[in-house]
Amino acid sequence: MKHIWKFLAGLTLMSASVTITSCVKGDFDEPPIYIPTVDFDANTTINELKAAYTGLRLIEEDIVIKGVVVANDESGNLYKKLIIQDENAGIELALDRTNLYNEFKLGQRVYIKCKGMYIGDYNNLIQLGYLYNGAIGRLPEVFIPNHLFRDSLPGAVPEPQVTALNALNYSLISKLVKFENVSFAEPGAEWAPQSADATNRTMSGAGGSIVVRTSKYSNFSSLPIPAGYGDVTGVLSIFGSTYQLTIRDTSDVKNFGGTVPPPPGGGDGSKDNPYSVAQAIQKQNANPYVVGFVKGFIVGSVKSGVTSVASAEDIHFAAPFTSATNVLIADAANETNYMNCVIVNLPAGSSLRTEVNLQDKPGNLGKWLNVKGTLRTYFGVGGIRDFTGEAGDFVFEGGGGGGGGGNGTGTQADPYNIATAIQNQNANPYVVGWIKGFIVGSVKSGVSSITSADDIHFTGPFTSATNVLLADNANETNYLNCVIVNLPAGKPLRTDVNLMDNPGNLGKWLKVTGVLRSYFGVAGLRDSSGEAADFELENGGGGGGNSIFLEDFNTNLGTFTGYSVTGDQVWGWGNFDGGCAVMSGFVTPSSYANEDWLISPAISLAGQTGVTMNFREAINYITSITDLKVLISTNYDGTSNPSTNGTWTELTGFTRAAGNNWTFVNSGDVSLAAYEGQTVRIAFKYISSASASSTWEISRVEIK
Repeated sequence: MKHIWKFLAGLTLMSASVTITSCVKGDFDEPPIYIPTVDFDANTTINELKAAYTGLRLIEEDIVIKGVVVANDESGNLYKKLIIQDENAGIELALDRTNLYNEFKLGQRVYIKCKGMYIGDYNNLIQLGYLYNGAIGRLPEVFIPNHLFRDSLPGAVPEPQVTALNALNYSLISKLVKFENVSFAEPGAEWAPQSADATNRTMSGAGGSIVVRTSKYSNFSSLPIPAGYGDVTGVLSIFGSTYQLTIRDTSDVKNFGGTVPPPPGGGDGSKDNPYSVAQAIQKQNANPYVVGFVKGFIVGSVKSGVTSVASAEDIHFAAPFTSATNVLIADAANETNYMNCVIVNLPAGSSLRTEVNLQDKPGNLGKWLNVKGTLRTYFGVGGIRDFTGEAGDFVFEGGGGGGGGGNGTGTQADPYNIATAIQNQNANPYVVGWIKGFIVGSVKSGVSSITSADDIHFTGPFTSATNVLLADNANETNYLNCVIVNLPAGKPLRTDVNLMDNPGNLGKWLKVTGVLRSYFGVAGLRDSSGEAADFELENGGGGGGNSIFLEDFNTNLGTFTGYSVTGDQVWGWGNFDGGCAVMSGFVTPSSYANEDWLISPAISLAGQTGVTMNFREAINYITSITDLKVLISTNYDGTSNPSTNGTWTELTGFTRAAGNNWTFVNSGDVSLAAYEGQTVRIAFKYISSASASSTWEISRVEIK
């Protein structure tokens, strides 16, 4: 019996062996490759969907959009959301599911059936999702398969749009963008410490800065932020009116190298202990502005014709040099990264320009320069400006400037600065000589003796034509640091200089000769004949330049005044092209009807011949150039509704901006010969509607 069981067991073992062997030798069936496809088409672009947005609503139309996934939640820096974009626009999808990246990889083409979803915005960021507590929320997970449809396998991710920090606009929201040659303010710090859910870091470059926002749940939160300069890609977002950038992971941060300026230390801004260039960069555009001496090596100059520095291509770091208006200084004599430099303005006709500029004196390249000025933006980057540029304002290697601290000798070629003019008041005998300073205000009409700042107009409107205040600092508001210049009646000095008739002169430099003795009870310059030979005025008048009127909107609307006829949107200021006036009837996400005028002060063309006008503008989202008119009037009263007051004539013949980008264009000169001998005002008239609204930017207006 035992033998029978052994025989059966053996048969069983043999049978199993044959079965196993046959399985091993057989071929496996390859699993099928699933390629998702859709059998319907998109009927709406993302841009069209967003442009039609008027507020939170349920989408009841059969709207289908498509896009490619450009950001997902793989790194953890995005949570329960995808970003898709098509050829022209992007949009955020709020979806109540984690690990979306497993199904929706970068480069995946997706079709969205929007019917049954909600469209809304979270602090101006338009999203597709669902209703949650009366606001836009996430689409429930169970609904996702009914609305999101993959098409084909993941392909290439769209290339990011390279843009500048001063060119951000709403059309870029929820799109992949790239910034080149930028740096972080917090090198070496963690991207996102665990002490907060998200952390904002500051990224800076030519033209401005932006918040880079990172979640503590990202898989790179504890990694250090790189030092130096490089390129950063990410999704542009917005919170209220603040642009933000979200990187997908650290592969979006590339090519970082070099060094940023070291932490500032040392100088206190005095001539004997000047700021370093690194300090000057850090102190840019402080409130109030910082004024002081800065010392660095001359390393180059901005090329002629450039109005806003956007790359190294805008700079001459070696001869030949094409402009005498500026030089770049840096802490290292061999610096070639303009972000490590400050650009020094060299005022026309000044000793600083004559002795320092590289166009005439290329041998100054590599020399050190110690120069005084206001630390604020110039050419869209760090600058030193708003000082007279006379000998007392600078010292440089090998000679030139005020050496150990001279403050002018009182000649026309080397005038006293204002501090020296104050020191020389009421000497015995009186000191007679030339002084130079910035026009900062005028004494109010009816005041006979100054006792406080309330007796002074430091901003328009101005009420007296008899005087102006000069200071060494263009932003001075302490009258004790000023000299009051008497403007004799009926003389060119009064006609050309006074602020009541020429408010555009505020901030210009004036060089004038007279007697240094008290006026209005404080320091003064008086007893000048006031003839043309007795003064020079920046950009015209006396011995000055050839501009009759110039406004470059450096920090505000300057001498221009906005008047809103209809609509809530008004002319404002933007930090583009070195500063500009900006008007748009678009407020995310809608257009609004507006009629808004930007009007110049009264400009006298008395005694002028061959007068021309030019301006500089950028226009985007244009519908018709007739909505953006340039006008002139000889009888507008300066305060009333310009659509009903004054006779306005359109000026034509200018070269106008294309209207579909942010590029600034010079208009070229148009003759104003028909208005010579008269007093005129220039106006820029903007029109928009509920269906169309362009953006108009004006960065310079000149009459010469």
